[in-house]
Amino acid sequence: TKTRDLNTADDGGLIPEGFLNEFSRALIAWGGLRQVCRIITTPTGNPNAEPIWDDTGNVGRLILEAGALKASVDPTLSQIVLNAYKYTSDPVICSEEWLIDSAFNTAAEIAFDLGVRIGRAQSTDFAVGDGGNKPEGITVGASSGVDAAGTTAVTAEELISLQESLDPAWRGMPSIGWAMNTSTLTAIRQLAKDRSAGCFLWQPGLQAGTPDRLLGQPLVLVQEMPNMEASAVPIVYGVMSEFLIRDAGMMRFYRLNELYRANDQTGFVSFMRSDSHVRQAEALKTMTMAAT
Repeated sequence: TKTRDLNTADDGGLIPEGFLNEFSRALIAWGGLRQVCRIITTPTGNPNAEPIWDDTGNVGRLILEAGALKASVDPTLSQIVLNAYKYTSDPVICSEEWLIDSAFNTAAEIAFDLGVRIGRAQSTDFAVGDGGNKPEGITVGASSGVDAAGTTAVTAEELISLQESLDPAWRGMPSIGWAMNTSTLTAIRQLAKDRSAGCFLWQPGLQAGTPDRLLGQPLVLVQEMPNMEASAVPIVYGVMSEFLIRDAGMMRFYRLNELYRANDQTGFVSFMRSDSHVRQAEALKTMTMAAT
């Protein structure tokens, strides 16, 4: 296998002496949460407040005829703030000879890769970011549902308990489902069959574009979520639209024609501003593995 650095004379096999006009791109999955969460796009990066109204702690009461009312019993009002944290792809620098002699539209291929770089960085923070000068990840902002007895495995009963930990008020929402990575899903697929139904807990999507299902609910793969290991949070269940991703403007791609011109090179770089936050923590429940 021949590799190369784009800012050197070595072409890595992509400047043809005679070869098929195609190449194979290496792939790795990322970005599952963007498929199911709520995405908010704003033209600027000013802090964006999302108000939260909570009256669940207040209950009406029985009173006598002409009975006196209490003082005002108010709902709890709060807010989350979505910021605009800046991501960069870091640059790719190409020699002019490489750009001229390549058999491909090099700028377009680089632009695609730079966008994916930012997407991968964001996806990690959307999954596990601690919210400290970075996005809050879904595993951090969701509320605690079930503590698993094991450090590296869960049981069918624990998965059912996680479902039941979600208040029934949320269970009918259209975006309800599971989030986990492939390693966790593989272990769950090998759990014993449901005795009453005679089928595995996991069921594949029956049509193209239909998500797989776990205990009857859709499942999204989020490769950036932790594996099942001590103290990790490998599984989230709940209303995925209560996880918000805020994009401040679009991704920006720049061709730097002058910055590296002294060496007759051209640079390419991308930037994007985004944030994420769980809006209603009780709408999303986590499975936490045992510490030891």
